Amino acid sequence: MKSKLTKAEFRERLSLRTAVSDFTIFNLLGFSGKPFRGIFDDSTFAIVRNSGWKNARVIEITGEYQASDDNSTEVTYDVGISKNGLILSYVGGVIMLAGIAAIFFFDGDSMNASGALALTGFVILCFLLQFVSLRITKRLVDQRFREEFEIGQESEEEEWERLAGANR
Repeated sequence: MKSKLTKAEFRERLSLRTAVSDFTIFNLLGFSGKPFRGIFDDSTFAIVRNSGWKNARVIEITGEYQASDDNSTEVTYDVGISKNGLILSYVGGVIMLAGIAAIFFFDGDSMNASGALALTGFVILCFLLQFVSLRITKRLVDQRFREEFEIGQESEEEEWERLAGANR
């Protein structure tokens, strides 16, 4: 996608809007007033949203940028869940399931079917809410990134011209 900024302006905006730091999920005191946190160089970047909200901290934006012409920059990026976020969600899920199994194992005699069904339904509801919350957060982080770096969709005409030029 194209940014309305030149490559130098894009890099300057990255340096102004990104606090240079590592990707720790537990970095609660690392809020620097900048909207993003991460690492970048002259052609690539890997940043996360600098927020106190846990779901925003696990959404990672990785990509690269290069000069398209004198007035714009071509930005190729991907918005996804960071490796640490995936590990944390898997470990949390395994701990939850192990806890439920322990409840059934140690207190299985007094647990009736309706209690087991309610507990299982609650766990499924928690996983679904987390999934929906991450999808919404991913969309919001992507929208904020596009606004901060003036990235827009190509018009249909520009896209056809680009594709026609690539086939020559």
